[in-house]
Amino acid sequence: MPINASDSSPSFPPAASSSTPSSVPAASYSAPSSAPSSVPVAVPVAAPARSLRVAIIGAGPAGVYAADILTKSDPVQDGQLEVEIDLFDRYPAPYGLIRYGVAPDHPRIKGIVNALHKVLDRGDVRFFGNVDYGTDVRLGDLRAHYDAVIFATGAIKDADLNIPGIELEGSFGGA
Repeated sequence: MPINASDSSPSFPPAASSSTPSSVPAASYSAPSSAPSSVPVAVPVAAPARSLRVAIIGAGPAGVYAADILTKSDPVQDGQLEVEIDLFDRYPAPYGLIRYGVAPDHPRIKGIVNALHKVLDRGDVRFFGNVDYGTDVRLGDLRAHYDAVIFATGAIKDADLNIPGIELEGSFGGA
């Protein structure tokens, strides 16, 4: 079922644990030197800035690495910026072709899979599987709920190449 930006369903966008506070932060109280000490005076406290919300379409290596780079950026590490990242993928599990299309026993592939696992296991990036971009969620939906959208979908089929011998036995595409 497609999700519309006007949909009031609580499932989209999924609520983040560090979402914008629904109440005003507590004010600090102090008494000016000219007022009796029993009279509290409200001093405004700045509300925390809203987190930068980023949607990443595609949870293969490119999508997971994009999320990792964002969470490790200097403004995030220095505490100047909070970022909430949601990864969406049409498949029920992340990691794209690393999970679905490459022999998992290859030592180099195991290293990549372990690195991707570490990113998602930290807990600062959320994964939503079985979400098909264009059917379940559209760009307008994402724009309504996120500050930025990254497309890291990869190739789902080989591109036709106009080169001699492409049709010969033993010629394989890369996707």
